[in-house]
Amino acid sequence: MADRIIILLERSLPTWNDLPAMPLFNQQVVDYVNEQLGPYLLKNQKLTSTMIQNYTKWEVLPKPIGRKYDRLHIAQIIVITILKHIIPLEDVHSGINLMVQLVGHEEAYDSFIKTLSESTKRTFEPLLDPTLPSYRYSGFEISRKLIAIAAISDAYSRMLLTEMILEKQGIRGLLKETH
Repeated sequence: MADRIIILLERSLPTWNDLPAMPLFNQQVVDYVNEQLGPYLLKNQKLTSTMIQNYTKWEVLPKPIGRKYDRLHIAQIIVITILKHIIPLEDVHSGINLMVQLVGHEEAYDSFIKTLSESTKRTFEPLLDPTLPSYRYSGFEISRKLIAIAAISDAYSRMLLTEMILEKQGIRGLLKETH
């Protein structure tokens, strides 16, 4: 499990410009998203083709263009895959729309990726330092426009940490691979 923490901390999630430029078919999107999110995924959280179809059917995701999903679709699928475990899907959809109205698609997505990565580091890095007598979580400064993204990213990182601790039956079990 400590190996997963190290991978999680070293993983760079794709920014808007890193997302595939060419549209992908449904299964290609599934494979891409699951590969990119790998260590970020909770137990049994992998994306499936059916999920993508349902997001489109429920109008949470725009319809594909000729059976293919472009960068905008993929960005939204990544955000949905992470956030649907924190808040209801309709709230994820509303939040995406709000952020897009405030700062546009690219900045909204990149802000989410950045804050999720930062939150993950704040949540997990202290665990790997055996010299720290306690687990300290420090505050951070963020634009008022991005407070919601920061809050949800923190919530997800904390949920992921909790799942990993429970899976290994305590913090010692989680960290025993590194010491």
